[in-house]
Amino acid sequence: MSGKRQLSILSCFQNNQLPKKVARSEDTVEEAVEEAVEETVEEVEEAVEETGENPLETEKRRELCGAATYRCSFKKEWSTRWPFITMGTTSSFYWCSVCRQENSCAHQGARDISRHVEGKGHRAKEQSLNSVSSIAQCYVPETSVGGMSVQEAKTRRAEVKVAVAMVQHNVPFAVADHFSPLYKECARNSISARMLKENGSIYIHGCPCHIIHNTAKHAGQKFMEISGFDPEDLTVDVGYWFKGSTNRKGYLAEFCEFHESEYMEMLLHISVRWLSLERCITRILRQYGPLTSYFKSLNEKQPRFRRLVDAFSNPLTEIYLLFYQATLPVFTLLNLLLQRERSSIFQLHGEMTKFMKKLCARFMKPSALQGRQVHDILYKDPLNQLPGEQLNVGFTTRATLNRLLEAGDITPQEVQLFQQAALAFLVRAVEDGINKLPLKEALLRHTRFVDVQQRTECGVEDALYFIDRFQELLPFHRPEEQDKVCEEFLEYQLMDIPMPQDPTTFNVEEFWGSMSSIKCKVTGLSQFGRLTKIAQLVLVLPHSNADAERVFSMVGLNKTKTRNSLALDGTLSSIMTVKMAGLEPNYKTTVPTQSPAAAKISL
Repeated sequence: MSGKRQLSILSCFQNNQLPKKVARSEDTVEEAVEEAVEETVEEVEEAVEETGENPLETEKRRELCGAATYRCSFKKEWSTRWPFITMGTTSSFYWCSVCRQENSCAHQGARDISRHVEGKGHRAKEQSLNSVSSIAQCYVPETSVGGMSVQEAKTRRAEVKVAVAMVQHNVPFAVADHFSPLYKECARNSISARMLKENGSIYIHGCPCHIIHNTAKHAGQKFMEISGFDPEDLTVDVGYWFKGSTNRKGYLAEFCEFHESEYMEMLLHISVRWLSLERCITRILRQYGPLTSYFKSLNEKQPRFRRLVDAFSNPLTEIYLLFYQATLPVFTLLNLLLQRERSSIFQLHGEMTKFMKKLCARFMKPSALQGRQVHDILYKDPLNQLPGEQLNVGFTTRATLNRLLEAGDITPQEVQLFQQAALAFLVRAVEDGINKLPLKEALLRHTRFVDVQQRTECGVEDALYFIDRFQELLPFHRPEEQDKVCEEFLEYQLMDIPMPQDPTTFNVEEFWGSMSSIKCKVTGLSQFGRLTKIAQLVLVLPHSNADAERVFSMVGLNKTKTRNSLALDGTLSSIMTVKMAGLEPNYKTTVPTQSPAAAKISL
């Protein structure tokens, strides 16, 4: 009897159904079943004697074979064969560092990886990576010593000496935690340090937008260590709780109607977006009453819901949110300046100084700030700090704090704890700002002369600074050339320049563009030719990296995982060219009427 017939007979018993050819009478059924069972037993015994295997067990194993039942897991030897492959988030996935994406290897294992490596998209990205020159070429190592470069040998020798010295003098190992930042400061060997060594005229401004964002984030971590409250966790929980749920939004709308407030959809905070936290906190505070009633009225078992119930049941949560609402605008105001599309480098140093002094004024005595530079402020000295009840935490925050204290909803100890957390937030923000922001950058201080409103506060040495720093771009090194620069600068300071009613609308770039066309009435030559070239060089310098971040974001939105074969020198570059050139809405785009075919080709 074949295996299929065996299975069909067994299925009769499992499903309580008889074969079609079997008669319906009870005697016939019993005889048919007995004959089928006897034949099955005999054939199984014969198969076992001949092959040594039970055909039923073989058929069962055959049913369980296949990738759907047995999933392949990542193996370490695959990373040896393909160095750019590592294990992904789980053992069933792998990460390709060339394509910057995670793929599944659960189906065929190594064959899944080889199929990806042989694909057109991976080969194109690998070819583009190989064609890009490495930054290591900017730093050529010196003659090797014992298989190591001179720099590596010096580093190894220094590590051994420090380790031996610590053992000989019984120095605690806790001191070693301080050595890493100390040696990093003493022996600088970063990429920026190497580039400045090759060319000292390079201006490296870093990433001010991320610095401001990280300053607020680190200050918030200090606030959380004392108070236990993290605004990012709360805003994320609130955003995801109402995201995509029509029923929850409907219940919240009913509570808004009960509180006689306008319903507004909850915003979703994204930690990598610089300006989203303030907007999310403001939206929660505008609906704080309905949200509190909502979470106190319902009974859910989800951990996120329980966290939200605990947060909105604590009266201090409103105080914490009001403090952040009053403090975060100091950070976002400077971040908005950094995200401008037009050149604003001449405002950067002054606005950063104002930013630091605004933070200091919230917790320091005015006498400790007057007549001092930012780096000379003793902000950690308790004698220069205001008492807790005088901290500038916002008018609404202080009024709500006093109201809850008088009502007995919070204790004096909780008020003191909040004031300590607020002070720690401000101190940490000032510390990070002084250490990270380019407040000592001489280039930023000398760029103010291009601003028409600050020209009377500057001197000719500001313009001469750029001649000394960028000698190849500004060939005005001879004494007679610098004398002419001085004359042009003095005429620029004495000019009568009409200003609009709103000075913020004054376009500095257009002004210096028109300055280059002014002719001397006597000689007919450019009256501000040299000074204009210096100003144009200053305006070309980037004041932040927000424009680069926009380009990266735009590329990521167009070249996705499901659309990863866009050619860099073809479709993707054409798409980016159109989007970068036409920042206005497409209905305002004008197509040439004379040659529409040429316009289509250019697109």
